[in-house]
Amino acid sequence: MSFAAPNYVNYQGRFTDVASQALPTGNYSLELNVYDSATDGTLIWGLFSQTVSVIEGNFKYPHWS
Repeated sequence: MSFAAPNYVNYQGRFTDVASQALPTGNYSLELNVYDSATDGTLIWGLFSQTVSVIEGNFKYPHWS
């Protein structure tokens, strides 16, 4: 059985600094890539840098291909 890849990815997370403090509210650059293996994988889907809105370190980013 095989399935088609979805045409969107909804990704959310939290940006922190090296001291685990939330990054200030603002716009930040995010790059998201999906590989077919954890090591030495082939890129199967990817975004080039996108700007995301961050509020108190938190962001969510739906991307449609």
